[in-house]
Amino acid sequence: MDISPVIIAPLDWGMGHFTRSAMKVRECLAVGHKVYVAVEERGEKYFRSVFGDRIEYLYLPGYGVTYSRWGVVWGIMWSLPHMWRAYKVERKLAEKWAEEINPSRMFSDHRYGFWVKRRFTVFMTHQLYLPVPWYLGFLNKIHHYLIKEFTFISVYDREEEPRYAGKLSREAWSGRYPIITYSGLASQFHLSFFEGEEDIPMYDILILLSGPEPQRTILENKLIKVFNPEKDFKVGIVRGTDKPLEIKAEFDSYDLPQEAFLGQLLRQCSLVICRSGYSTIMDLLGMGKTPIFIPTPGQWEQEYLAKHMKKHFNAPWIPERRVRIIRFVATNFLRFRYNNMITGLS
Repeated sequence: MDISPVIIAPLDWGMGHFTRSAMKVRECLAVGHKVYVAVEERGEKYFRSVFGDRIEYLYLPGYGVTYSRWGVVWGIMWSLPHMWRAYKVERKLAEKWAEEINPSRMFSDHRYGFWVKRRFTVFMTHQLYLPVPWYLGFLNKIHHYLIKEFTFISVYDREEEPRYAGKLSREAWSGRYPIITYSGLASQFHLSFFEGEEDIPMYDILILLSGPEPQRTILENKLIKVFNPEKDFKVGIVRGTDKPLEIKAEFDSYDLPQEAFLGQLLRQCSLVICRSGYSTIMDLLGMGKTPIFIPTPGQWEQEYLAKHMKKHFNAPWIPERRVRIIRFVATNFLRFRYNNMITGLS
């Protein structure tokens, strides 16, 4: 059994990076590694809720990415100076911990600076290519330049087509770059969570929110207004934050539910309304759940993934500017499904 230490550092950009990094934590614990997780406060709160004191915690400042209400381009430009400072701090801490802890492996979930020369380092991602507009094409060059310092790149996707991440997970370069491996889907939920449970929906509609502010709260407020009150179907919302609600929901709400409980909520619901983030997509694909995607406005990755999932996996999506129609779409979908169930039983 390998008892050497490993360090895992997930990006502080929505819950998805935390949940899929938790899969790597489990893998490392299962083979006997001593696991260190490098995160900021919110990340530590999540990992403590899942692993408690079975792992060690290191403080690693976040990139502090936010979306401007005036568009993602302004948000990126506004965040770049802070991201650069965070990158430099990350580089120093990676070197410091490599010296003090002497890890056999260092795993980075999209943290560009978490590598050390002459160490076994892995960059975990689903994005070898960034779907940015032509005038931001330089971001792909920066992306490729930064990740070439790692020993390996582990891609959350399959090699065969159609890929779950589409063109995002295809190699987009030539020359000297790290070895690329495809690890398949990484879902935070396990079949063992669901053994012995009856497949009866707890909620007809489950709203699942996550991602950077202020866009998470903007969509939350819109959806609460749309579904307040909902008398025909039972609605629940998983907020992905512990900050207070700005608008009172007239249905059940959960802030940051335990992983196993969230798995039960998802498994037992009939329809999921959520962002088209890739970690969410992996969870829903793994559970065979029907989603309606609402991509974050201006986040090109989510917009691309929503269209890709519609084209290749028949998953509907609605732009946020048309969110008022989602109640009509969702309730008609449920009526159609329940009518088919009744017809099948008759």
